Amino acid sequence: MEFARGPLARFLASPSGRLLRIVSGLVLLILGRRMSGIAGVLVATVGIVPLAAGSFDFCLVSRLVGGPLSGKEIRESGQYNEEMPLEATSGEVSVYA
Repeated sequence: MEFARGPLARFLASPSGRLLRIVSGLVLLILGRRMSGIAGVLVATVGIVPLAAGSFDFCLVSRLVGGPLSGKEIRESGQYNEEMPLEATSGEVSVYA
C-alpha cells in the first residue's frame, strides 16, 4: 500500500485534508449555483464529489493509484503516521532540499 506512505495520502487522510475536501466542495457548489447555464450545473455537480469524499471519509485519489478507498483504511494500514513530516519520508526525494 505505497500510497499511504506519500505526503498526499497522509494529508488527505488527516482531519485537515477532510476539512479541505469539504470546504472545496462547498465552494464549488456555491460557485456553480451562482453561475448560469450548463457550466454552473457542471461546477456544482463536480463540487459534490469532494464534499461527499470529505464528509464520508473516502479518498478517490487513493483508489485511482491503487490504494484503499476508505480514509480509515489508509490511517489503519500501518504505513500511515500522522506525525511523519509531509516534505519527505525515507526513500523519497525531497523537493524542498
